[in-house]
Amino acid sequence: DCRTCHQIHTTYTDADWALETTDPVTLTVSGMVFDGGEGNLCANCHQSREMVDEAVDGMIEVGSHWGPHHGPMADMLLGVNGAGDVEGKPAAHASMVENTCVTCHLGETANHSFEPAVAACQTCHADATNLDINGVQTEVKAKLAELQEKLIAAGLMDDEGEAIEGASYPEAQAQALWNYIFITEDRSMGVHNASYTEALLEWSLAQFP
Repeated sequence: DCRTCHQIHTTYTDADWALETTDPVTLTVSGMVFDGGEGNLCANCHQSREMVDEAVDGMIEVGSHWGPHHGPMADMLLGVNGAGDVEGKPAAHASMVENTCVTCHLGETANHSFEPAVAACQTCHADATNLDINGVQTEVKAKLAELQEKLIAAGLMDDEGEAIEGASYPEAQAQALWNYIFITEDRSMGVHNASYTEALLEWSLAQFP
């Protein structure tokens, strides 16, 4: 509710609407510092809680609730905690958007549905008519669907798109599964960090014959 983000009924003045915190956040897994203004509040929760396991004899065990955790948006924005031989870097949305998450998901009218507003995108992308700017979401969705097919064919995922847990898989293929989960849990389909998302997908697809 309101208290998740705001200081409610502390002074009984307008100051109560202040955010609970805007301090920079040291991410749990990577140790990197997320410093995105008012969006720092969001990063406290919306970050990975796990990192991909080290391989043992070339295999990685996929256990219960395996993956980076729901909502790893802060990690995606900084370009960290994907798996495999992929180098990431912070996205423009992390370094160039004042107040990061808050700017895009609440906008000037404080839209508390938290659905990203195209109007916020138009500050930088004047001709944007939807969130699929430059076709990034279309491309990511297509590659994600292709990766899902490969994961199912290799026996790492069932037909419903769920990881098959309780088994060990070759390191690179397990890392590709991790990346699939990471990208789907980020939910932006590339918007948060297009270059990192696409690099993770390209690397992951290459791990299957």
